[in-house]
Amino acid sequence: MKLLTTALIGLAALVVASPASRAEGVLDRVKARGELRCGVGDPTPGWHSLDNQNRWVGFGVDFCRAVSAAVLGDATKIAINPIGWAQSYEALRSGEVDIVTTSHTYKIERDTGMQVNFPTAYFFTGITVMTRKESEVRSFEDLAGATICILSGSSMEATVSEWFRAKNLPVKLVPFDTITANSEAYSKGRCDAFATEPALLAGFRQGYADAEDHEILNDLFSVDALGPMVAEGDEQWNNIVRSVIFATIAADQYGLTADNAAEIAESSDNASIRRLLGTEGELGKFMGLPADWGLQIITQVGPYSAIYDRNLGKDSASKIEPGFNRYVSQGGLLYSPGF
Repeated sequence: MKLLTTALIGLAALVVASPASRAEGVLDRVKARGELRCGVGDPTPGWHSLDNQNRWVGFGVDFCRAVSAAVLGDATKIAINPIGWAQSYEALRSGEVDIVTTSHTYKIERDTGMQVNFPTAYFFTGITVMTRKESEVRSFEDLAGATICILSGSSMEATVSEWFRAKNLPVKLVPFDTITANSEAYSKGRCDAFATEPALLAGFRQGYADAEDHEILNDLFSVDALGPMVAEGDEQWNNIVRSVIFATIAADQYGLTADNAAEIAESSDNASIRRLLGTEGELGKFMGLPADWGLQIITQVGPYSAIYDRNLGKDSASKIEPGFNRYVSQGGLLYSPGF
């Protein structure tokens, strides 16, 4: 009996100590400094770039804002750090940034071997190419013998190379260290084609003086999932970032918008909606967040569809159809567990 009592006391001590140990992670640092440090990639229209008022905007930036809204109650309390694609891993591991929303492809090798975690995917896309209309390229096979600008060391470099090798077609990949350098090289005629995600290609094409002379192929070398990254070893922070993404997706499922979420939080008799918006249950407490963390995300940043539309979709200059980036009931790949 004495041994059982001792064991139970020890177990209780672990349970009590657990929240304190978790609080010493990224969440604690963000709260203490009152600011979320967000790493983004090279300036890319639609994803992360400066607007006319010199403010950072874009799809990746908005998800930084969503995390800040959940954690700090204020979507504006973010510091954007434009780090390179390759440098983002070390920036996370060293604690220089709290989250990275550069468009990294979610790959098992990275998730398990780079000391980072991908909480979940928030964007589904693929790899294709942009070419000049005058070249009359209608399919990837038409690029046999061509030169293709591509990001050095990226997963897309291997994907494109393997596709042409499997088809036994000659091609020359011309790698550059940044996606911006790829775009500049292509625009100056150093490559016949420019390979990356369609949304990025559409964003860069906007800035070309001869934008109408370039077209993006519909074919895809692969279908990929993109997601934010956090440092490995902090399960609480990993859970928070994942839950923020799910909250934006679930908001669309429940018909929540920035304008109606506060009213619905008080009037809805749907338990899942009330748990998401913080008027029922203890989801916030479980993660070390305020009860209304979900409500703050939706009212300050919006549901997923609003984030997509203003940065990449119908309300943006790119006007890219969501495609895979629709809720599963609409034929897309976006999904959120129940709240």
